[in-house]
Amino acid sequence: ILFSLFVIAVVSTDAQRRRSGPAMFSDQIFLISNYSDLNNHLEKENLHPDALLKNGVRGFQLRLVVDTDSAIIRMISPQQKELPFSIFLEQIRLFLNERPEQSLILFLDYNFPFFYLETALKTHQLFDKIYVAEGPDPWPSTSIMTEKGKQIVCFTLQRNQDAPTGFYYLWDYAVEPHFSTALEPEFHGTYARGRASNPFMYFSGYNLPRDTTSLEIPFLKLNINENPYII
Repeated sequence: ILFSLFVIAVVSTDAQRRRSGPAMFSDQIFLISNYSDLNNHLEKENLHPDALLKNGVRGFQLRLVVDTDSAIIRMISPQQKELPFSIFLEQIRLFLNERPEQSLILFLDYNFPFFYLETALKTHQLFDKIYVAEGPDPWPSTSIMTEKGKQIVCFTLQRNQDAPTGFYYLWDYAVEPHFSTALEPEFHGTYARGRASNPFMYFSGYNLPRDTTSLEIPFLKLNINENPYII
C-alpha cells in the first residue's frame, strides 16, 4: 500500500493530550493517500478509496478534471485513468454518515469553475459537512468540528480565485521545509513553499538515497524514496 502522511504542526504526547483535553486540529497526524499520484513516480496505489478508509486513511490528494459539456467531474486514478468523482463522493458520504465522530482531509487539485465542484458536493450531501474556519480559534479539535457536523477539511493545491471560504489554498496555511538527500537528512532551516509562520507543517518525503551499492541494507530495500510519503 502506498500511503502519504500529512502531519500537522507539533504532535503532543498522550499525557499532554490527557491534561489539555482534546487535541487541536493543528496538533494531530492524519494518514493521507496521494491517490492521484501527484508528483510521484513510484509504485502506484492498488487499493480503492473505500479500502483505504478501512485501513485508516483519513484523507486524499486528488486531481480533478471536468467535462464542461456534461458537467461531470472525474478524478485521476493512480493508474492515470479518469474515474467518476461521484463514486468517490458516495464512498466518503457513507463512511462519514456511519462514523459521525470521524473527519477527513481533502487536497484538491483542480482548474475549473467552482460551481461544478459545489454541485457535485451538494448532490452527495457533503457540502454542508465542509469545515469553515471562524472566530478566535479557527482550528479547534476535530471533536468540536464533528459535533457541529463538520467532518471535512478542504485544501486546494491551486489558488482558485472563485473558491469560497472553506476551500483553503494549502500554501497559505502550510510550510514545506527544504531538506537534504543525505542518508540521515539534515533540515536546512529554509522552506520550499509556504511561510514559516503558517500553522501547519508539510514534508514532501524522506528523500532517502537509493541503494546503488548492491548491499542489502534493510531500510533501503523498502523503497521509501523520493515522495511516497507526505507529511
